[in-house]
Amino acid sequence: RKTKEPAPDAVAKIFEHTRMYGLLIGKGGLYSNVLRISPPLTATNEHVEEALVILDHAFAKVQEEF
Repeated sequence: RKTKEPAPDAVAKIFEHTRMYGLLIGKGGLYSNVLRISPPLTATNEHVEEALVILDHAFAKVQEEF
């Protein structure tokens, strides 16, 4: 990105992509441009890896659009 302006549209797209693949995250912040991730304390390494793969996929998809 060329500016550091809040990008709530991009966060909304990431939110949609992660939800489609079964990863429930939150969004917040003054401009709704912050991703909130709260994994359970019982998360295994496999769960964390799966979440990271989903997030990576979502970021890649959104980066193509913006």
